[in-house]
Amino acid sequence: MKKRANSISTSFSTDSFDLRLEKDERERNAEKLHKLIAARDWDRLRKKLDKYAQLYLHSDGSPQLNVDIGETDDTLDDSIKSIIDAVKRVEVKDRVYHLRTYHQCFVGSEVVDILVLSGLAACRYDAVRIGRLLQSKYLLFDHVCSEHEFEDSYLFYKFKKETISADIEDIIKKFHKVAVKDRTYHLKKYKSCFIGKDAVTLLVATGVSASRTDAVKIGRILQNNYFLFDHVCG
Repeated sequence: MKKRANSISTSFSTDSFDLRLEKDERERNAEKLHKLIAARDWDRLRKKLDKYAQLYLHSDGSPQLNVDIGETDDTLDDSIKSIIDAVKRVEVKDRVYHLRTYHQCFVGSEVVDILVLSGLAACRYDAVRIGRLLQSKYLLFDHVCSEHEFEDSYLFYKFKKETISADIEDIIKKFHKVAVKDRTYHLKKYKSCFIGKDAVTLLVATGVSASRTDAVKIGRILQNNYFLFDHVCG
């Protein structure tokens, strides 16, 4: 699967405590964390975080290390099906907040619990990163009011009906049956390509989608989130 640049940022808070480290050393430590996150070396990342947490403390002894996951532009790897299956084990039910009922939703922090306890996330920071990718890239769920990105907190989220992540392997296999050949349009030849409406017809005929509208949504997810194909002119 095609990877995109990871833009996770790491910062250290200095409020009310002398870190006793020069700025360049703090930057080197941050760079090390960047590399470990990019390499998905979770064992070494955990050890580094534990080490740095002992160095950067508030006066009351609480950790002052702050890993800001910020805006990420990454994609999940081949463990996506295991991650989706694990997330879908979260308790979904009607919930009430400020006298308003939100139907069939789950709590963000409970998904974080599942990802960490199942070993699919290295830590709660990583679980939030994964959750945000599931929300924005894989369209698995969204905030009940579409107002918040995924957080490790008591926020409500709802699974989207149009998600395709759990069956992605089967969908891609069926999608590859679309007719691919050289085609000519306005006297210009395009090699090894397919027609969008043919792919839509295939998705409906194979039962992947219930309608042509849903098939278009699935096609766009395959194009934008899974990089399965692109327009012949980019």
